[in-house]
Amino acid sequence: MRSGRTDKDRFWAVFVINLIIFIAELLVGLYSGSLTMLSDSFHLSIHVIASIVALISEYGFLGLPQEKTKKWSAAVNIFLFFILALVIGNEAWERLLNPKAVNITIVFFLVGIAGLLANWYTVKVLESSPDEEFSENRDILFWEMIYDYVSSIILIACAVIIYFTGWYILDPILSIVLALTMVFKAVQMSLRFRSIHHGHGPHRH
Repeated sequence: MRSGRTDKDRFWAVFVINLIIFIAELLVGLYSGSLTMLSDSFHLSIHVIASIVALISEYGFLGLPQEKTKKWSAAVNIFLFFILALVIGNEAWERLLNPKAVNITIVFFLVGIAGLLANWYTVKVLESSPDEEFSENRDILFWEMIYDYVSSIILIACAVIIYFTGWYILDPILSIVLALTMVFKAVQMSLRFRSIHHGHGPHRH
């Protein structure tokens, strides 16, 4: 799957896949009233933006040096996760105080599983082999998709439990978990970013 792929090819693939799943999850989240599904769709929106930023770094922008563009695009991607976590955490706290009903349907599960499979595929697309040249933006996107894979598992588990028990309060609780996961991910990526730009070298995956 890695053979013959350039970073541009990888970023385009990640962009298209995440855009499709983002739209599907957003629609299902709005219909079902599930904050967990909406949180995951917002999470995917960051991946869409991150993919666009990564693509800009590959094509160049306003004549800026490509290395500088890549550095700033990586920093923007990391910053967006802190913002998203804050928004989701705030909404989750309000719903925790006033839980809302969630309409779980077969479509909900199908979209959740589709998101899980999409995450797995994008991880494989972005994965690099030891002999490949290190790509900072690809490395950041790779770890974003790893954590999103975990988020998809949480989403599906939440839907199953709510479907059989009616514990609607679990929806905002797991949304807070997702928000904390985003913060953890952003902090970890920040440390990796700082390590790379202070001469300690990249951590290969």
